[in-house]
This record gives sequence, structure tokens and C-alpha cells, in this order.
Amino acid sequence: MDAKKEYLRWMEKLGEDDPLKKELSAISGDDGEITERFYQEIVFGTAGLRGICGAGTNRMNVLTVGRATQGIADYILASGEDPKRGVAIAYDCRYHSQEFSELVAGIMAGNGIRAFLFPSMRPTPELSFAIRKLGCVSGVNMTASHNPKEYNGYKVYWSDGAQISGEISDGMLACIQKLDFFDLFKCMPLEEAKKEGLVVMIGEEMDRAYLDYVKSMSQHGPDELDLSVRVVYTPLNGAGAIPVRTVLTEMGYTDFHIVPEQEMPDPEFTTVGYPNPEDPRGFALAEKLFNEFADKDSGFLTSGTYDQQILGFASGKYAFVTQGSWIGATMTTDDAAQYAEAGNFKVGMIPYAFEEGIDTILTNSPSWWAVFKNDNTDAAKAFLDWLATDEGQEILVKKGGFISPFKSCSFVAEDPFAETISEYTAAGKTSSWHWLKNKSGLDQNATGQLYLEENLNQYFSI
Repeated sequence: MDAKKEYLRWMEKLGEDDPLKKELSAISGDDGEITERFYQEIVFGTAGLRGICGAGTNRMNVLTVGRATQGIADYILASGEDPKRGVAIAYDCRYHSQEFSELVAGIMAGNGIRAFLFPSMRPTPELSFAIRKLGCVSGVNMTASHNPKEYNGYKVYWSDGAQISGEISDGMLACIQKLDFFDLFKCMPLEEAKKEGLVVMIGEEMDRAYLDYVKSMSQHGPDELDLSVRVVYTPLNGAGAIPVRTVLTEMGYTDFHIVPEQEMPDPEFTTVGYPNPEDPRGFALAEKLFNEFADKDSGFLTSGTYDQQILGFASGKYAFVTQGSWIGATMTTDDAAQYAEAGNFKVGMIPYAFEEGIDTILTNSPSWWAVFKNDNTDAAKAFLDWLATDEGQEILVKKGGFISPFKSCSFVAEDPFAETISEYTAAGKTSSWHWLKNKSGLDQNATGQLYLEENLNQYFSI
């Protein structure tokens, strides 16, 4: 595609008052920006469309979304499927999501295909549920999932509630490519489509059916659950707050907290940054809230003495996916018998032992934390990832009083040995993590083994 030629064609075709033309006029003379926006058409595949919102063939806008929708409508009609079965349409909190969703509904209606449209944002799984519940032939969700705030996406689903297969995607793409961005697509005004019964608004009744179905999937009845367990949840400024709060409340959970800064929808993802639940940075506020509610007997320990952490292990409460910097840690008080009975997890590890003539510390100074034995391993991994950030390191060292093993850490614990250990770690004068092979220690723990043995080198630069 000749980017400059296509740019000039769009400038010629667009009306003077069209926001897209105004946006393109602002980049006149910027060949790099023009090339980025027009060097290709936004890619359509099994995930549908996904891209930065803006003017251009390689952007998400009313023309690229409209063209794709008309092509999908053509594919549905050519497939022989009954158009009355309809298409379910949902959207998230991102910029233009509602606008694009209503455009999709109008074009489907204009083609005689019934559109079932949610009136406000919904979580993605509810769309899949609605497709199957209503018996729709297809579905569309306006969401960019985990992409940055500048993006939006157009996910396409088939009658099974799953994203379209490669064969269906190829067929839809062939229909889309027959169309020009400036073709007059068959689009019916939304209010007219509602009167004609071609756009049907779905909402509370579908929500109720979906949430009841979610609750029915519980593996345990209320009598088998500890409904007083503390739960901290963040929807990351997305669509999850209402359904999660509703389900947990109806199931009887009594100690439930949503991160207030991330509860309401926010297309800027102001306190999240990069809205990817696989990125631990997004959970910093959730960790903070959890620790505000946590006491010495629950959850992650970001405070408390080393003995308290060790006692948690001794009582069988904690699986040491992470350990404290157990310098001088002992279990010689009234809890000694309980600790011995639990298996005498070694705590000293002699982190300051020197061999004559060798100025190397024999074991690295660990920076681990304790989590429940039955906790999700993935959550522990995410927590460790967060600890690797500057924010996590500052809390780890300054508030937790631990010693960081990271060479790049600029924080020093207020500990008699902290400065010395930090200097040796930064200089690389530490041995390997050979203590992990201690048969009476951490490698006997399944959770720790899953994380540490497989991923240690990936997350720690010693």
C-alpha cells in the first residue's frame, strides 16, 4: 500500500467537518506518522481487529470498524444462517467502545440481522454466555483486553461463544476485503432499529442469568466455605466491579474489599498504567489495600518479626514461596517445640560465613516472602514480580527490613549487616543459591518448588 497516496485519498474523501479529517490535517508533512497510519490495513484475524484509535487504515475508527462490520454481516448472510438468530454485542470502558458498538448494531440492523446490544459495559465472559443463551449466530465485543489505553479492539465470536476459528476468520476477511472504506454501508439509525425490533437491548435479565450460572459452577457449597476469609479485589478500572461484588455478596462473603482507586471504569487506567493483569505493577494498590487489612495471622507479611514469619511456617500456615532475610532469625523461645515438630526448617544459613582468604559471602541474601500454603502459585509469581520493581524493593527493604539481592537496588535496610551485604551483593561477591537444595528446607515445599526451580533465574539478577 502506498501510504502517502492513501493518505491523500482519505483527505479528499472525508468531509471538512469530519473529526478524522481534522486529525489527518494535523499530521500533514509528517511522513513518518503518515506512513505509520497508512502503510497497511489494520489486521483482521482470529482475534478480530486491534489497534490504536485514530484516523488511518492502520487504526481503529468508524471507517475501519464500519467496513469490518459490513464484511462480517455479508459473511453471516452468505453462510445461510438465520439472521433472526442475531448477533450479541458488548463493550468495555475504553475510548470509543460504546460508539463502535452502536455502529456495529446499526450496520447489523441495516443488513436485516438482529442485534442484541448491552446498554452499558459488561465483562467479556458475559458476552460468550449471552451468545449461547440467546442462540445467536455470532457476537462482537469492543475491547482491547490487556493493551495500553490508546488501543481498542473488535473481537468476533461464533455461535459456540468462542472467538472465531481460522476458517471463519478467513471467510470474514475475504468479505471485508471486497469493500472500500468509503462504501456506503447499510446502517440503520439506532432508535429506528429499536422500533423495528432489529436492535434489542439486553441487560438486567441477562446479568441475572449469567451471575446465577457463575454461582452454580462453585465446586463447594456454602457450608464448605469459610465465608469470613478476607478478599481484596481490583477490577483494574475495567468492567469487573459490579459482577464480582454481586456474586461474592450473594454468596455470603463478609470481608470483601475493592481497591477504591481502581473500582470505577477509567479509560485512562490512571492508577493502573498498563492494564494487563499479568503485569504485577497493576496490583500495587491491591497489595497496599490488602496489607492495610492484613494482621499478623493472614496473607502476605510485609511487617512483623522474622520469628513471626518462621512461626507461620512452623504452624503449617505458610508455604515459603518467599522467605524473609532471616539474619539472626531463631526459634529458641516458647515456640521452639512447635518449630521442631514442623520439621526444623533451617533459618540461619550462615549468610556471613567467610572462608579464610576468600572475600565472598557463601550464600546470597534472600528476599522472599511468606504466602498461604493453599494460595494460587500464579498470584505468588505476580507478587514476586512486583517485589522486583523499585516500589516493591523500597517496601521490601525499608518497611520490611529485608536485604535485597538485586544489584540495582538503591535502598539499604536499617540493619547492622545491611550495608555490608548490599556492598557484597552489588559487587557480585556472593555464591549460588545452593541452599535451595537443602533437603530439610524450601525445596520440599511444592509451591516453592514450582516457582523457584523453574523461574528463579528469570526474575532475579544476582
